[in-house]
Amino acid sequence: MNKLNNELKQVLSEAKFIAIKFNHTRIEVEDFFIVLAKHKNSNVYKILRLLNIDVKDLINEVVSEYKDKNSIRYSQEMLDSIVASDSLKEIIMKASIEAINMKNELIESQHILLALSKEDSTLGKKIKNKGIDESKILEGLSKIQFSNEKNYNSDEESFLNKYAIDLTKCALENKFNMVLGREDELGYVIEILLRKSKNNPVLIGEPGVGKTAIVEGLACLIVQGKVPDELKNKKIYSLDLGALVAGSKFRGEFEERLKKVITEIQNSYGQIILFIDEMHTLVGAGSTDGPMDASNLLKPALARGELHCIGATTIKEYRKYIEKDPALERRFKTVLVEEPSIEKTIHILDGIKNIYEDYHNVKFNRSAIKAAVTLSSRYISERFLPDKAIDLLDEAAARKKIISKVDRDNSSDVIEVKKSDIAEIVSKWTKIPVSDLLEDEARKLRNLESHLKKRVIGQNKAVQAVSNAVIRSRVCLSNPRKPIGSFIFLGPTGVGKTELACNLAKILFNDIDSVIRIDMSEYQDKSMLARLIGAPPGYVGYEEGGQLTEKVRCRPYSIVLLDEIEKAHRDIVNIMLQILDDGRVTDGQGRTINFRNTIIIMTSNIGSKDILKEDDEEKLNQKIKKELIKEFSPEFLNRIDESIIFKPLSKDSLIKIISLQLREFIAQLQNKNIKVNITENVKLLILDYLEDLQFGARPIRSSIQSKIITPISRKIVEGNIVEGDSILIFDNGKEIEIRNERRNKK
Repeated sequence: MNKLNNELKQVLSEAKFIAIKFNHTRIEVEDFFIVLAKHKNSNVYKILRLLNIDVKDLINEVVSEYKDKNSIRYSQEMLDSIVASDSLKEIIMKASIEAINMKNELIESQHILLALSKEDSTLGKKIKNKGIDESKILEGLSKIQFSNEKNYNSDEESFLNKYAIDLTKCALENKFNMVLGREDELGYVIEILLRKSKNNPVLIGEPGVGKTAIVEGLACLIVQGKVPDELKNKKIYSLDLGALVAGSKFRGEFEERLKKVITEIQNSYGQIILFIDEMHTLVGAGSTDGPMDASNLLKPALARGELHCIGATTIKEYRKYIEKDPALERRFKTVLVEEPSIEKTIHILDGIKNIYEDYHNVKFNRSAIKAAVTLSSRYISERFLPDKAIDLLDEAAARKKIISKVDRDNSSDVIEVKKSDIAEIVSKWTKIPVSDLLEDEARKLRNLESHLKKRVIGQNKAVQAVSNAVIRSRVCLSNPRKPIGSFIFLGPTGVGKTELACNLAKILFNDIDSVIRIDMSEYQDKSMLARLIGAPPGYVGYEEGGQLTEKVRCRPYSIVLLDEIEKAHRDIVNIMLQILDDGRVTDGQGRTINFRNTIIIMTSNIGSKDILKEDDEEKLNQKIKKELIKEFSPEFLNRIDESIIFKPLSKDSLIKIISLQLREFIAQLQNKNIKVNITENVKLLILDYLEDLQFGARPIRSSIQSKIITPISRKIVEGNIVEGDSILIFDNGKEIEIRNERRNKK
């Protein structure tokens, strides 16, 4: 019975009712034949019509033997107990031999008719008396097949082939890459397809994680025969919704096309599975001002089980379109396709690299594979694995081939793609220098403290504490479930709290834009929590996401800088407890946002007056601790790695900061081919311009701008300073003076 095609299985099921009608305890051959001959889409019906046999008369002749029998009521128990008789099993066995002789894997209706035409039973004699024999059956079958081929190529009957792509045919032609690392998702899809109800899976996941590849992998498994018997010999067609809509000039033309596609699938008796990529486009497709769109046309066929469907869409589009249509949503079973881990992505790339090596005539070394995954994961945050890693390999191979200028026909010259080639592509995409991408991680950590001290002046203790926390995390000696580090920076304004965060981002993540800065003074009201992590369903801005969670989701490797944390509402501070403890938080849309690759830095002005006045370090620490306990709960303070006090900057530190900012300005002028010399007295004079040292280093930049940068800018605009000039900036005893030395010599 397993060898029967779907049409004959349906006939066998319907034949139970005929058997009960004629008081048969088993399904007899006659019962089976009556149902088969009534099926207008079956080859038996078509062959009988081609032979000019009145099908109705033939059925009546068979039924006449039972005309004296009264019909009876049937129950579910009776239906379950009725099975095929021995004579029917024998006919099916003979039909299977006919199928083998005709090189068909499954038994079809014409094989049953061939077997009956060779029988000496009552039904067999009736068939022979109508002039039906093997030669006429085969002749009629050939005419039907020719007609099918003709219709297959005609515009009226080939809508499925016109508006869909046969994925199983593509798999047979080896057009798809092998699917690796998605065995669980693929197995779950097969499991859903075999269900009795809700057997329509929909793959949801971020773009580039491999949703379409899973369906292509299923097509490959069907072609290879590595699927359960129920899925063998089935075909998967990918619906091209754009082609369905394109060119439909008149109202109802789109609906007519889609209905004919659905009808063709229904007539396949479950042998065709429809794949709808970008499934959310169904909602509203083809609709003008009425409610009838593509999704509503599919619903009846899906509800009756006449249409087997696989969908694929992104999480965002699924929530926006599919979830809002409960009637459509309930007919599908979701399969979440998550972004693969770094280890799994490396395994995927190892499996498919040969395809790209053969195409580009290159060789990827092991370091290039790992670099493609690790660098894309860290620096290309807007896209998802494995797609972005595969793109890196593909582009690096193409670029290497162009640079090497190797003749494509010279197959003996194989180019090797290295880690440096991958880094060049990442640098091109992200604008991060190649040297920063290739810098050894251990070396970067060894030099972290010294590099920070060069940029953050006068805060050696704070720099050391932050460096130690980062090193602990990087060598995996800290809790892997928590963020890399969490700190409260305490101190008056202008002492380097924000500067340390920015420079840490530049060194660790090679990008100053990886600082996610949020001013917590904007979150003094409890209702502002929705703005931070996203509004819950039903509220305005639900689909927009939170300011903090969305930025971390897009940039998982970043520094989260929460300015003036003490000004935020207590409930908003409490949301930080989960982030600091578990390294994750759930946003308004129900997504889990990972903070485990971030450094949480909170700045505060708590105890600023004490820091400015108190010289005794031990007393200062005790005062600050009391202030923190007053302001924050113990559970919050206990989750923070370290509270770091930034001391007021000394005059020596301020002069170093002035020198640092002047060097940046000199470098800008040198880029314009203008030489600059600055005397030491200028730095002291800038320091004298600072009205109050309690404001720290912030006023330094404004002083340099007003006293040096603005006058030089005006001279450049007026033409008094041009390329090739050399200027001297000095203290003339009253103020800062700027002199063009080259012009004066002339």
